[in-house]
Parts: sequence; structure tokens; C-alpha cells
Amino acid sequence: MAYTYITRDDMVEYVRARLGHPVLELELELAEKDGLGHVHLAINDSLDWFFRHNQDEADYHDWMIVFLREGIIEYDVPEEVTDVVDAAPSFGNGFTPWTAFDVGAHESLVATTGWSQFDLVTYTAALRYLADVQKLVGIQFQLQLHAQAHKLRIFPTPRADRAVIVKVFRKAKISEIFSNILFRDYTVLRTKIIWGEVLSRDDYTFPGGGSVNGGALLDNARADLEKLEQRIYDESAKPHILTDLSL
Repeated sequence: MAYTYITRDDMVEYVRARLGHPVLELELELAEKDGLGHVHLAINDSLDWFFRHNQDEADYHDWMIVFLREGIIEYDVPEEVTDVVDAAPSFGNGFTPWTAFDVGAHESLVATTGWSQFDLVTYTAALRYLADVQKLVGIQFQLQLHAQAHKLRIFPTPRADRAVIVKVFRKAKISEIFSNILFRDYTVLRTKIIWGEVLSRDDYTFPGGGSVNGGALLDNARADLEKLEQRIYDESAKPHILTDLSL
């Protein structure tokens, strides 16, 4: 059965093994040091890069249930939530099938009747119709996420206790990212770069007589990292919609 890399300590041991430990003595700070130990620093930098450049592996679309309370507009959200998209309020024992109403350019009352025919009677009828629709499908809430504070604000203010289902994007669990072979390769190469920078001032002789050329280690690690980044870019999801700004 394949070994699963779940914790940060697992990742540290994995990186050490990939770099030759215990056969080779690693001239690196292996302790955590508040995230500034060399291996931990490489892990942190790799996580930052993955969350930024490899969204389909590090960020996921998901749904979250929020239990609203009467008169309360601000709610705590898990720290892995990075964005909120929409919310569908509960309706009876379930949720409404619609979360928004999209009207095309030629589908509104104004577009079909013209401004000259959009009189007070038509306007009043439209408002009554919208009120009936809202009663049928529930209130359309507006969402505002404060990602740094992990707070979600709901508008308008809930007038009763109810649940809403919220479409969100969230970071993948760290254990899921650590299990990604591309992430592990990326972390090893970032650690190699740090190691190469430490040794690049001159050739280093290990206890027992072995030696390593720090400059060559650094150059090879940088070249391999560039190739791996390009591979990750090529395998990552591409935008679904392209906009031609010249039109």
C-alpha cells in the first residue's frame, strides 16, 4: 500500500529522503523555526505557488450550509474558503432551485414593449409579479466575504432563522496537496535551490570524503524547477471564457 503524506512532518521526512538523507549529511536547517527552517520554508513557498498558479489542484468548487439567525448579518466561515459565489435560501424542507434571475437583452418588459408603452400600470404589474416570484422562490441574498477575517456578511438582514446553501471556492486540504506528486517534486526542487545557495560559495566536502558542487546543484535545481512549473502550467485548467478587448 502506498504511503500517504498527510502531515507537514511527513513532508519534511520525504524531502530529506529525496535529498539523500541519511546517506548524505544535509547542510540545511531542518527544525521548523517558526516556518523559517529551510525545508519548512520550501514547503510554505510551494504551497503559496500552488494556490496561486495551480487552481484546479489547490482550489475547489464546493457548497457550504450557513444557518442564518434573525437580525444577524455576519457569520464565521472556515479559513479554507477563498471566495463565495451565490446563495440559495431554504424553502420549506429544501432549497430553492434558483439562485438568481438572468434576463437577456431582448427578454425584459422594457425591451419587448418599448419605453413608450412602459407606463405606470405596466410598472406596477411588474412589481407585483416580482413580489409574487420572490414569495415563491424565497429571498435573494447578497454575499460579501472578508477573506482575511474569515467573515461572511449577508444582505438583506435575515428576518427569521433559516438555512442557506452557499456556492464557494475553497482551498484543498493540506493532506490532499501533500499527496500530489507534482507538489512533492516541486517542494524537493525548492529545497534543492536553498541547499545549492548554501553550498554555492565553494565546493563542499562531506564527512567521509564525498563532495558536492554547490553551484552545479543550484543550476540544475533551477532548470528542473522551470521545467516542472511549465508542466504544471500545461496540465492546469485553462480559462473557460476569453474576452477580446479589441472588439
